[in-house]
Amino acid sequence: MFSYLDFTTINIYSQVGLITLVGLIAKNGILIVQFANTLQSQGVAKLAALREASLTRLRPVLMTSAATVFGHLPLVFATGPGSAARNSIGAVLVAGMTVGRCSPYSWSPSSTRSSLPSTVPKRKRKVKVSFSNLHLQW
Repeated sequence: MFSYLDFTTINIYSQVGLITLVGLIAKNGILIVQFANTLQSQGVAKLAALREASLTRLRPVLMTSAATVFGHLPLVFATGPGSAARNSIGAVLVAGMTVGRCSPYSWSPSSTRSSLPSTVPKRKRKVKVSFSNLHLQW
């Protein structure tokens, strides 16, 4: 997409930017799914857990996206020697995070909804461990 719109060419710098972009977007989706799994293990229904997880994680996802976009924006406008490398990684990250900031909210809940069990698992018994009889000798 980036080379088609003549933002940058596909070079080593833009490939590093793509790897970083995939990692950031995947991290956002993982956080939503992990929070939904935690809520469901506490007894919340599947759909309610997904909704609550998406609403709770919205602000951190948007903050991460905004920080990435504004942090890499100077790379897009860089000039001078070596600016082609900075422009490549900046264009990929800024355009990708701008477009991809909402992708965890469209893909993660729908794929999680089909993969989470529909029943609420039974709570495990908590075991208390006492260390009062433990004596350490050096």
